Amino acid sequence: MFIVIEGSDGAGKATQAALLKKRLEQEGKSTFSLSFPMYDEPSSALVRHYLNGDFGSDPMKINPHTAALFYAADRAASVEKWRPTVLNPNVYSIADRYVGSNAVHQGAKMETYCDKIDFFRFVSDLEFNKLELPKPDITIYLNTSVGNTIARMRERKALKNGEEHDIHESNLPIQKLFHNTGLMAAKFYGWTIIECGDRSKEDIAEEIYQLVANVASKI
Repeated sequence: MFIVIEGSDGAGKATQAALLKKRLEQEGKSTFSLSFPMYDEPSSALVRHYLNGDFGSDPMKINPHTAALFYAADRAASVEKWRPTVLNPNVYSIADRYVGSNAVHQGAKMETYCDKIDFFRFVSDLEFNKLELPKPDITIYLNTSVGNTIARMRERKALKNGEEHDIHESNLPIQKLFHNTGLMAAKFYGWTIIECGDRSKEDIAEEIYQLVANVASKI
């Protein structure tokens, strides 16, 4: 089973992926973790240059179709390392971000609703059809407020001793666009939306587990 956890920045994607992995392993199930972009792999070079501001410090001025290719290239260049495991029916593969993040982060740059929808279609066709990347069995979208996103980013910066954010994280207006576009993408693609609000991470983890168990029972 291939599980993807998407969500706005600071929504707790990595935390929930880790909690799900731990619970599945406690039940004796085999798991495999993925996180995109693959920053430790050479395949992510263009993504790292982009986020570091090497192509410009304002992400809104960088063509979304061009930037989307950077993220798609990361997956396409590394896919042979993880595709066999993701397609293994005996393994629960859990991805912290995937193709959907490309659609959301770059689609946020599009001006109109119709332009965003066209861009969602472009990303799906590029990554799933042309590049033939594996499709998830379930995609879960963690929705939190922009205020929570900003607060968590400040916490991260404090923990990193003031380390600067990348060009997405440091841009408050685009974070608001990410939030709105993320919900739009979730509805367009048919992702399962989980409202995080002020809920505990354990409560959210339980809902995710039940969703995964339900889908697994039908595969």
